[in-house]
Amino acid sequence: MFLVNRFRALCAAGLLGLSLASCATLDVAYANVGLQGPAEQLPVSKFDKQNAAYQKAGRYYLRGRDKILAQLDKKYPGFRADILNGDGETIKPAVQRLQAKEVPSMYWAAAGWLSAFSLEPLNIDLMSTVSGAVALLERGAELDPDYSNGAIWDALCAYYAAAGDFGGDRERARYCFEQSLRASKGKSPGPYVTWAQSYCVPMQDLAGFEETLQKALSVKGGGLLSSRARKKARWLLENKENFFVIWD
Repeated sequence: MFLVNRFRALCAAGLLGLSLASCATLDVAYANVGLQGPAEQLPVSKFDKQNAAYQKAGRYYLRGRDKILAQLDKKYPGFRADILNGDGETIKPAVQRLQAKEVPSMYWAAAGWLSAFSLEPLNIDLMSTVSGAVALLERGAELDPDYSNGAIWDALCAYYAAAGDFGGDRERARYCFEQSLRASKGKSPGPYVTWAQSYCVPMQDLAGFEETLQKALSVKGGGLLSSRARKKARWLLENKENFFVIWD
């Protein structure tokens, strides 16, 4: 977390020579790794601290999103307004203008957007515009389906599985889960953690939850992100009573 925050600060000061989109990814990564992730594992007694971290994470998620949308708006005038208005009639042609080289920007903008929404699912402003984030991911999946070992499919799976009445689609979630496994060649524990948390918990499928997380733990290697995913899988298993009604 320290390194992410340090790079983010240097980027904001213009000392790294990175593009605006690259700096935006640091905002989103900091929100996830440094704020939301640790806050999720706080006990109920730390609710105020957890809520404060969630609010701060939401601000950084949207800050990253807005930096990328501003950059895309310069290249495609009117893009930001079109993608944020919640109207499918303008969102679809807007995202069709995007090209394969912009997939990383599309992914990180949408990831920040959907992560902010997951923290405040009743926020009217986010609820009314989140279709734009989904459209960015779906377009990215068309242009580069294997981007970052299935990261786009993983994000889509999380959204479709957990969104419920706000655009959820269980069949689409399962398809995206399968595509994320395909793209990662089964070598990443991340998709399993996403499925357990986003699908099994809302469905109250304890057996599926445990089975899927055991699969995550069985994936070896993979670097820092995989290590963090396995750590989260272990924590979820150790704290399953927080997510399920378990009868002794």
